[in-house]
Amino acid sequence: MKKKFISAMLLSFILLGNVAAHAASAKDETVYVSINGDGSPASIKIVNHVYGLDGASEFVDYGNYAHIKNLTSAVTPEVKGDEIKWNLNELKQKEFYYEGSIEKELPIKVEIKYFLDDKEVKAEELAGKTGKLKIAFKIKFNKDNPEATKLMAQIQAAANLDVFTNINTEDGNKVVVGKTANINFVALPPKDAEFTLEMEGKDIELEPITITVLPAAFNLPEDIKTGMDSLTQGLGDMEKASKDLEGGMAKAIDGTGKLKNGMNELNGGLNNLYKGSNEIYTQSKKLSSGMNEFQKGLKTMSDKSGEMVNGLNSLSGGLNELSQNSAGILQGLDGLQGGAKSINDGLENLSGGASQLKEGHDKLTEIAKLYADSPDPMVQAMAKGILEEKKGIDALSGGLQQSAAGMKNYEMGVGKIKEGYKVFNKGLSDASAGMKEAAVQSSQLPAALSEIHSSFASINDGTSKLFNGLGDISSGIGSMKKGTDNLPNDVGALIKGEEELKKGINKLGNEGIKKARVSLEDNLNNSFLGNNKENIYTSFADNHKNKNSTVQFIMRTPEIKKTEDKKSSLPVIEEKNSLWQRFLDLFKK
Repeated sequence: MKKKFISAMLLSFILLGNVAAHAASAKDETVYVSINGDGSPASIKIVNHVYGLDGASEFVDYGNYAHIKNLTSAVTPEVKGDEIKWNLNELKQKEFYYEGSIEKELPIKVEIKYFLDDKEVKAEELAGKTGKLKIAFKIKFNKDNPEATKLMAQIQAAANLDVFTNINTEDGNKVVVGKTANINFVALPPKDAEFTLEMEGKDIELEPITITVLPAAFNLPEDIKTGMDSLTQGLGDMEKASKDLEGGMAKAIDGTGKLKNGMNELNGGLNNLYKGSNEIYTQSKKLSSGMNEFQKGLKTMSDKSGEMVNGLNSLSGGLNELSQNSAGILQGLDGLQGGAKSINDGLENLSGGASQLKEGHDKLTEIAKLYADSPDPMVQAMAKGILEEKKGIDALSGGLQQSAAGMKNYEMGVGKIKEGYKVFNKGLSDASAGMKEAAVQSSQLPAALSEIHSSFASINDGTSKLFNGLGDISSGIGSMKKGTDNLPNDVGALIKGEEELKKGINKLGNEGIKKARVSLEDNLNNSFLGNNKENIYTSFADNHKNKNSTVQFIMRTPEIKKTEDKKSSLPVIEEKNSLWQRFLDLFKK
């Protein structure tokens, strides 16, 4: 498709190539090359069209011609080496043509091979034959000649549709006009090119094959150049837009990645929520069971509340009786404490008297000690009696003191018991009063418990429905969780798709649009679409010296005709050749 597009453009630029304005004293150089059936050159002639001669006295051209012939008048040039100088005063025309034969290696080599039913044959052997014809073309740019890369070639072959059918070619253009199919191929430098033409032939005859060689650079008309510039700028804008789109896709991928993370967190949260709701539902069933048991307990309490009221009344009576008896016990404790005090007071008096007795006896004992060893037996016996008596008095005094102390402690203990019992008696009295009030109030308990049981039954029924709802919620969350389990993977697949799209956009930008832009810019700058005068091939005769010149090559093979056709089509010899005959003569060997 690309080569067909270039081929079509080439046809247009062949027409445009020589329309550009030239400066004064310029020429158009047409190189006519007669080539053999295999593409090898047989003869080369150059026709120069010189014009723009106003105000000039001479025109100098360059080329190593074998002979030169003025096609406009009888004036001959002055030739010195490769310099051809024309005296314009003698010519007196504003333009003229001259022809020259030249022997020089062509910048482009043409090879043509013919195959009939897959067997290679010579061109002249095809005439009148029938079969599957394949023509293989090869265009070689002379690697030793740097000027060759400044040229391009177009192959033109014509096939008579009365002779040929099933015409096929992959790299060329086919245009049908009437009963003739014109097939064109284009070869662009610097790579060599190969083309194939296949068709079915019957009584084969072929018109001459023409290869047109042109400079691979033209000065574009301004409107076309402007359009090309707009095209390259548009491609540049598309390239930038693809990069922006790629950047946008990168942000989208980042956002989708965050979405995936959020989906993972959502899924994890739903999983935790499902576990929590399931646990709540499980515990709610236990709570519901407990509430059912509590309701049964309330029912039992309500049923047994009458008995409880009777028990409270009995307990209240017992406590009241105990409270009344407790007052007598408190009075007994008061009498016991008073008796203990009287005993204690008597013991303290006895202990005081015993102490005084002991003090007086101690003095007597000191005197008795003096007479314990008296020689008087009576005195000695009295002294010893006093000493023995001291022991009894000491024991009596000590015993009375201990009894007095013990009785004092007993009195204090009875006092503490009394005070404690006062508190107990007060509590018992309060308890009796409270129990009496409770007994009075408990008469309302059966009705209250019945109402509580009824209300709790309603509550229990509502909570049972609530707990069943929790089960539905837990099941719903479980379904939601299952529904979101694959979302992270789905979003991951979306990310992969976005990454592939990003790669595709990158490939479109770098390998598609960018390459197209670079290729177009290269073509505009360095090929037949360019405007680089340094790349323009100007002359086959002398490309270095003939600068204000244009050049084109026209190469033609001999026609392939059956022998009888060739004999019947011999031209009638005229005394003076026509212009067309003179053109055809340029290709004669």
